[in-house]
Amino acid sequence: MSKKRTQLPPRDSWIALSPGESVHIDAEFQKKWHKETRDFREVRGSFLAGCFEIEYQLDLLLGEMLFPGLDNPDAEPTDNVPLTIESGKVIKELFDELVLKGGSLSLISFGFKIDLFKKSSSQIPILQSILPEGLGNKLDKVRKIRNRFAHYPITFKPVGDLPNQSLSARLVCRDKTIILDQEFLDRYSKLFGAVMTELEGTLKKLRENTSRV
Repeated sequence: MSKKRTQLPPRDSWIALSPGESVHIDAEFQKKWHKETRDFREVRGSFLAGCFEIEYQLDLLLGEMLFPGLDNPDAEPTDNVPLTIESGKVIKELFDELVLKGGSLSLISFGFKIDLFKKSSSQIPILQSILPEGLGNKLDKVRKIRNRFAHYPITFKPVGDLPNQSLSARLVCRDKTIILDQEFLDRYSKLFGAVMTELEGTLKKLRENTSRV
């Protein structure tokens, strides 16, 4: 039997009540509700902005992987790019297999870029030696939470007894509901920071390498 999918609320920032629950919406509670709505729309925006920064950094790394030396800020226009025949053939075959034969413009998404990164890193020797362990999996986690915040609403659940109820935020997705508490926010803040640091470090090491064998 297939798992029952969660019914989505009619709009974002909805107050969701379970059977038997009640909420008293007076002027003070409405003020609290509006504040939580503003705060968590900022949270959503921060997640999407953080994901954009990570995707942009991944773009820089992919560009260096496939077209080495062209974006090195320390290079001169007349410098030769650090590319051997052997490594050039590997890159050409990857580009042909994953872009020309395996993709199209409509498929060049964040997920496609992550897949290209993971497959390239398994075939380009220098990447295997400098990549932090598990970076590809961390990128997948970033992509998944980005998609959830981009496509699903946040709801609020009343917590406590009347008349002193507070609101607990949840991201309601078709397959699961995610509680947006401080532990969740801290965990993803740490993940995003680690991914950015690892992407920047990998790009720096790749640019410093001049053999690319």
